[in-house]
Amino acid sequence: QAADARLAVAVAERYPRFDLTASVTSASTSASSLFDDWFDTLAANALLPLFDAGARKAEVTRNESLFRQQFELYQQAVLQAVAEVEDALTRESFQQTRIQHLQNKLELNNQVVQRLGLRYRAGNVDYLDVLQALVDKQQTEQDLVTARQQRTGYRIALARALATGWVEADSSQGSSQNQSTSPN
Repeated sequence: QAADARLAVAVAERYPRFDLTASVTSASTSASSLFDDWFDTLAANALLPLFDAGARKAEVTRNESLFRQQFELYQQAVLQAVAEVEDALTRESFQQTRIQHLQNKLELNNQVVQRLGLRYRAGNVDYLDVLQALVDKQQTEQDLVTARQQRTGYRIALARALATGWVEADSSQGSSQNQSTSPN
């Protein structure tokens, strides 16, 4: 808006400006010389130089360029902000899908461990098969924890992209409150 206002001022400076003042004085003896004096006074009050070597036109061109530059920078900032939000939403959505798949896999691993445990007790499989199923289950649990941590990071990135404010609790206030509520 400021760049647009500067451009408008530069364009206005290119045109003549007249100051109209009213004063009635006449030292003329004829009516024709009275109007000649009036025209001379009006021409003298025109606030536009007759020759400025294109400086005013160049100033308008400069202000137009500045306006376009500021507008393009604004457009770029808006597009970048939209892209950041869209990227953060996409990552969070894919991570949520991954978490759901890992939860399903964990349920299947639990069933495999239970069934292999029953088959081991019945003497149909070696204990190494049970141990391998337990290792697979634990790996899936670790992957699930990691995926949830990543999702939390993606949600923080989304909050930053949306420019939401995080209110961080002051640790000194929390410790003083804990001290005042604890019995001594």
